[in-house]
Amino acid sequence: MMLPPQMRTMKTARRQSRNARRGFSLLEVSICSLLVAVLMIASLRCMGAIVVGRELTAQKGIAEQLAEELMTEIMQKSYKDSFLPLFGLEALEVGYVNGPRNYFDDVDDYNNWSVSPPRNRDNSNRSNLSGWRREVSVAWVTRANPNQTSITDTGLKRIIVTVKRNNQTLAQAVGYRCENFTVDSSNRGGGGGGGGD
Repeated sequence: MMLPPQMRTMKTARRQSRNARRGFSLLEVSICSLLVAVLMIASLRCMGAIVVGRELTAQKGIAEQLAEELMTEIMQKSYKDSFLPLFGLEALEVGYVNGPRNYFDDVDDYNNWSVSPPRNRDNSNRSNLSGWRREVSVAWVTRANPNQTSITDTGLKRIIVTVKRNNQTLAQAVGYRCENFTVDSSNRGGGGGGGGD
């Protein structure tokens, strides 16, 4: 049975239209590729931010540990040197500016002390700390307002330990030491020599 020509044309057109819908056009493929690329770039940026955030968190943890470690060492010292109660390094200690802290025997000996990279108390090297710096400032402060410095001995000293990496401050520890507070000399962490205690 032979179909009229108009019916044949319609049937052929339907078959061609079904075949055309089975695949993707070049435009659709291009748009999908573009969307996948944009999503990949966004996810890579997110992953990069996570890695940088973790690294910064780890560095801040190290910095806080370095600051607390030095603050603990300083807080174990006397308020002032009993032999020669001057603020800062006494005559026998001047040779140890930014060097070993073995002979530091009172809190203010640490004033303006700074070293990079951080070292142990005996000035021996610590591993994996290049680019790091520890700095200390000590000042007399008023008892009424510990944020206000004084030029005379008020019986209270503020100690600030700052830890930096590549000149960026990552941690800071603040402590206060008063004249009436005493530390058992057996807990001062040794040190040998240096007078005072």
